[in-house]
Order: sequence, then C-alpha cells, then structure tokens
Amino acid sequence: VVSKAELFFAEVLNSLRPLSDKILNIGSRQSGIKVIELRRCLGKLEELLQKEKGEFE
Repeated sequence: VVSKAELFFAEVLNSLRPLSDKILNIGSRQSGIKVIELRRCLGKLEELLQKEKGEFE
C-alpha cells in the first residue's frame, strides 16, 4: 500500500509541474490576474500534496 501511495503522490506532483511550466509560459506572453491566480493555486496544490504525503508517511 505504501509503495502505491508513493507512486500516486509522485505521479500527481509530476503532473503539476508541467502545468506550472505552461502557466509560466502563458504569463510571459500576457500578464493577467488570472495567470497570477493560477500560479498561486498550483503552488498551493503542490504544498497540500507535500503535506498530505508527509502525513501519510
């Protein structure tokens, strides 16, 4: 069960990183409040994921 959970956390985190990169690329082309908000939300999602992973371990 632990190895499956670790794999799950890794897959989710690895999925968030490309989204962050895409948002950074969008942000470099246009500076809108929505882009800033998306970046902030993705950062919070990564923090929550790390917290959940720590609590699981």
